[in-house]
Amino acid sequence: MRQLLEELKKDDKLTISTIGFSIQNDYDEVENKITKEKERQNVGYKVKNQIQVKSSQLEKGEEVIQTAIENGFNTVDFVQYSPDDEQIQKAKKDLINKAVKNAQKNAQLISKGLQYNVHSIKSSSIESQSIRGQKMTVNVRVEFNMKQE
Repeated sequence: MRQLLEELKKDDKLTISTIGFSIQNDYDEVENKITKEKERQNVGYKVKNQIQVKSSQLEKGEEVIQTAIENGFNTVDFVQYSPDDEQIQKAKKDLINKAVKNAQKNAQLISKGLQYNVHSIKSSSIESQSIRGQKMTVNVRVEFNMKQE
């Protein structure tokens, strides 16, 4: 584990943290020389250390897994790719900007046919829902005040 952590820490684009640690008895089945029955005998301990490695660069995932394997790890699980909070907020802001521009464009198109002009925004609301690592839904509602030409 120490060697793996040293290798990973060389990359300043990675954030590494311990997320779990456990110690359990390790048993073997041995034959009792007197009764000839199988018995469990404590032969030591199993230590499990779970680490989490985060990176904003998707291509780093393969490097991290390869480094773990090269350093003797035989289990790599729960690989998850998801945007960080900053990326989510940027995507949300971009979606809202596009929705408002689209609403304004549609309002102008409709009002032109009715010989009205878009005067101002009457009201607006934004509702968003996102599930980490899955899709994000942003509902934007914009009402405009209109004036006759």
